[in-house]
Amino acid sequence: MPTTNQTYAMKPIYRFVLGAMFVGIAGRAPATEPAAATSATSEVLTLERQIGQASLARDRSALEKLLSPNFVCLSPSGRVIRKAEMVDFWTAENTETADEKFEIENPEVFVDGASAICIAVTIDSWTEKGISRSQRERVFDVWQKTKEGWRLVASTSAKIVSPK
Repeated sequence: MPTTNQTYAMKPIYRFVLGAMFVGIAGRAPATEPAAATSATSEVLTLERQIGQASLARDRSALEKLLSPNFVCLSPSGRVIRKAEMVDFWTAENTETADEKFEIENPEVFVDGASAICIAVTIDSWTEKGISRSQRERVFDVWQKTKEGWRLVASTSAKIVSPK
């Protein structure tokens, strides 16, 4: 059993290994990716925008198709949300909001075979009770290529707070 000093000495190694694993997926330069990865990148970006538009339109059918049957979302508060609840949330009628808009900024897609990660900033804006509102979030989405096409498997986001 390692002593406390040995345990702490190993932590930087674990950080390095985890970092190297992530860089193995995310560290590829887009210019050197094969054509299939470039095509997948384009497909995933299109699907990211489709999810935003489907949620604005409250299009249950489109959302059901885009999300994997095993979809899971980790909310900013740490709550785990499954597909059915997420689709219900996105398609719920809200009579207090109007002028809803959805945008994606600075998307980056990292493809590794039949898996892809999309990291982006989303901007949701709307009018609620006559007051204009907006919210910026950093999203981290995981996609998987299936025989039916790309499906969103997992998602998490964090609200971007402006520095004071």
